[in-house]
Amino acid sequence: MLHFSSGSTGKVKAAMQSYGNRLAAFRKVLLSDSEVRPGDRLALLGPVTHASGMLVQPNLFRGTELVLFERFDPAEFLDSVGRHGLSSPPSRIWPRRRLAKRESEFQTE
Repeated sequence: MLHFSSGSTGKVKAAMQSYGNRLAAFRKVLLSDSEVRPGDRLALLGPVTHASGMLVQPNLFRGTELVLFERFDPAEFLDSVGRHGLSSPPSRIWPRRRLAKRESEFQTE
């Protein structure tokens, strides 16, 4: 099975993964101490052909709904939290929130 990654270089490349490797990753997500529960709605910002695609099957298996985004746009994402009732935002939003808070501390009127 081919899994696409940009790794540390930013250049997209295919990485070969065995069926056993994918199954182990699936089990790892299912057995994790995730706070995700059936009926939750998760935002999936990365392409499903990339690493975030590994979150699709285990979360659907748990009864979670996934909301896919074509790209990350902070305003669109925040609007979608309310519109789609997202209960578990992706981890990539938290660093952006901290950065926005820091930027606002330096703004002068």
